[in-house]
Amino acid sequence: MIKNENLLTLQDKYELLEKIMNNISVIIYIMSVETLGMEYMSREVRNLLGYSEQEFINQPDFSLSLYHSEDYPNVAANIRHSMSMKDNELNAFSYRIRHRSGEYRWFESKELVFERDSYGNATKILGFAQDITDKVNYINELEKKNEQLAEIARLNSHEIRRPLANILGLVALFNREDPADEFNIEVLDKMDKSARELDEVIHRIVDNTY
Repeated sequence: MIKNENLLTLQDKYELLEKIMNNISVIIYIMSVETLGMEYMSREVRNLLGYSEQEFINQPDFSLSLYHSEDYPNVAANIRHSMSMKDNELNAFSYRIRHRSGEYRWFESKELVFERDSYGNATKILGFAQDITDKVNYINELEKKNEQLAEIARLNSHEIRRPLANILGLVALFNREDPADEFNIEVLDKMDKSARELDEVIHRIVDNTY
């Protein structure tokens, strides 16, 4: 049998991937569909999670034990989805995973089918995992800030309505046909007080926003 020198062995693929991704802050892994164990784990796992590559290799129980309990159902469902994907399809999902320090970090994995058997069934999944903790924390802070702003607006809306309603009522009382009417002086004085009250309310809202 003539050997095709252009065909890459599985080991060749591993080495090529490692060279390409060596300086990128992404964990590359290859997972066996049959055992759910990792057959390959890039060195970046040391920097991002504090574990060695060897701790993951062919140790499915170790890998699965690191996921946050609340995220495990989502992870399991996405792994099943990745196994059923067609060629060139990409599955992306996020989850929390435990760092060696005990802290949970947010990660996003993007997976695709890496190898199939002669029947076309997926046998290996190639994945790229990136730490998105800072991104998630930033989004959470924005959502928290929006909730605070909504609460401030709700609590202060009635304080704005009172002086604003006074001003609108006084405007209606103003004698436009005779601006020199002495009654207008009293109306303007009350409008000034209501405007100052409204200004104070607005300043309080602004101060409480920051």
